[in-house]
Amino acid sequence: MRTAFGQALTSARIAAGRSQEIPARRRCIELARSLDGLGVTSNQDGYLDLIAAGEERQRALEMGAMSGCALVVRGMWRRLGVHHPILRAPYRTGRAVADLVEIAAESDALVEVRERLPALHEGDVVIVGGGPEYGGPEHVWTALDVTARGYPDETTALIRGLDGGQRDEHGRQVIRVVQHEISGVPPRDSGRRVRWVIDFGVMWHRWGQEAT
Repeated sequence: MRTAFGQALTSARIAAGRSQEIPARRRCIELARSLDGLGVTSNQDGYLDLIAAGEERQRALEMGAMSGCALVVRGMWRRLGVHHPILRAPYRTGRAVADLVEIAAESDALVEVRERLPALHEGDVVIVGGGPEYGGPEHVWTALDVTARGYPDETTALIRGLDGGQRDEHGRQVIRVVQHEISGVPPRDSGRRVRWVIDFGVMWHRWGQEAT
């Protein structure tokens, strides 16, 4: 149970993290844009260094064949200086999305999406799908450009994201910038229900390298 002092610190951290202008957000977007087109075919070592830093070579190669959407986000967070123990430990197969949710929940950065898409900032992470009842398999992406909200109507948002888990012409994993159209009540992204948003700034203020 949190003390009143602990609750006050948490509230202050959340308020600071939700600022759109924190330097960590800018670094996140700069990193994300530099990753567009990185994949197993174009630069295998670079891709594996992102998603499987610290893993044995054989394990890294295995991870390179896995759907990489959440692995890319984990790798970005690690490279940006997010010091959560999960990101320093060997990867547990099948836990990529669950790892992000766990880190975000521990940071008070996990926002459940119900009727409306919450306000997004650059660097926030969107999690969609999760089975037939949610419109398809889970997918995770990082918001790059969130300026086109409310267009063409108030229930629609056009958002550019950085998406791992894409396939190149050889069927191998690649990271690409993708245009997402989120619409409806509850909101859906290409038919898949938007389930959670992770506020990157709030998470950063808990686990980022500048945290105290």
